[in-house]
Amino acid sequence: MAHPTGTPATRGGGDGDLIEKFQPSAGRWFGVVGIGVLCVLAVLLVADDRSAATVATAVGFVLFALTMWVSMVRPTVHAYTDHLLVRNLVSDVVVPWHLIRDAEVRQTLRVYSRDRVVNAVAVGRTVRQQVRASRPGLGVGTSFGMGRSQAALGPVRTAETQHSVAYQDFVAERIMLLAGLQKEASRHHPSVVRRWAYVEIAALIGVAVAFVIVLVIANR
Repeated sequence: MAHPTGTPATRGGGDGDLIEKFQPSAGRWFGVVGIGVLCVLAVLLVADDRSAATVATAVGFVLFALTMWVSMVRPTVHAYTDHLLVRNLVSDVVVPWHLIRDAEVRQTLRVYSRDRVVNAVAVGRTVRQQVRASRPGLGVGTSFGMGRSQAALGPVRTAETQHSVAYQDFVAERIMLLAGLQKEASRHHPSVVRRWAYVEIAALIGVAVAFVIVLVIANR
């Protein structure tokens, strides 16, 4: 089954099947291209010159590429049959559907559970978009806490009506719809769980330390 905002349903990791992938609201492909360019530049630099200064520059490019990965490419929001998976910069948060009480989009997508708020940086608004969405008659109005329950109570957008509402509001509505439809399938998950992305954290720390060391050597 295909969905308006994502890919066809497939089997994913974890307990449930993947229902839908919500596309990041901005920056993902720019990040992918940027990472590719930085990696190519790093390889070309060390291929021609392996002095300490050149290696430091190349390592700096790699560090910048890793930063782009965690901030622009890694963040995603995936809907599974038994939970919503929020991937942020250096952590993943599993939110069971039956614990979701509300969803809205401010600067980031905010998913409200019984006792906490999960922020998803993959979907969000700029300050200008927040101001525009808060004006009467422009968008659903989920910014600044206005009409958070509309995502659950209002009409659900379809592929035909999606063009008339901001994508960010469509995502919030879709999450609330899935929370109602899938809540029984998620009850074996007792709570919201955060899992740290240790690979990304270790890579960032390791490359940052290497950059400092090589930079010190280059400046001797």
